[in-house]
Amino acid sequence: MPANAIPNFKLGLLLCDHVPDELAPCFQDYPEMFAKAFTSVNANIEWQIFDITKEELPTSANICDGYLISGSRHSANDNERWINSLMLFSKEVHEAKIPIVGLCFGLQILAKALRGKVEKAQQGWGIGHKRYRVTAHETNLLLEADSKITVPVCHQDQITRIPDGSIRVASNDHCENFILFFGNHTLGIQGHPEFEGRYINALIEYKKNDLTDNEYISAKRSKACPEDSKILRKVILDFVLGVTKT
Repeated sequence: MPANAIPNFKLGLLLCDHVPDELAPCFQDYPEMFAKAFTSVNANIEWQIFDITKEELPTSANICDGYLISGSRHSANDNERWINSLMLFSKEVHEAKIPIVGLCFGLQILAKALRGKVEKAQQGWGIGHKRYRVTAHETNLLLEADSKITVPVCHQDQITRIPDGSIRVASNDHCENFILFFGNHTLGIQGHPEFEGRYINALIEYKKNDLTDNEYISAKRSKACPEDSKILRKVILDFVLGVTKT
């Protein structure tokens, strides 16, 4: 069945953070950002929100047709009960062959759950609009090999060892494992296609004291780069809606 023919697909958002208090007066919270961004691509999505930071995990993997794991200010290496529970649940979803996509922190959770390794990057912060080259030919994603995509990012950790059997789909000199394909039902992206340009620009200023001068200048200059978030949103929805559960 074509992806756009599936009505009322129940997509579970595994929410791992909220908009910082300092930015909340100017921006909607992440569930609203996700709904606005992805509804612009396909309106036949029924969202179900699980605030994982409050340990609101789904009662079973098959309660939804697919899942998105959001980003987070936290590290996948933090020894928090909700993070450990999310890792176990993500592995359960993966093993049940239910489609799941992790974004930024969510990618790192999936990688760790599948025995990859996540570390603070020696390269420093990736923040702003960054460009990546699609390298893989072997996946069923709607991404043309050797094409380039520009996506909002905000991360300090990176995957330094990919899980056995996974495929590197996109990378650049700063982030080797930007998109990872973990199998026909599990995908991870280090970027934030749900972020609008105005929000990533606000995050750059919010994170300014955490950045080196070069990181801050590079992030500010990247604002001029046109971004391809809508392409990635289509890729994600085609992936989760097009996967057949077995």
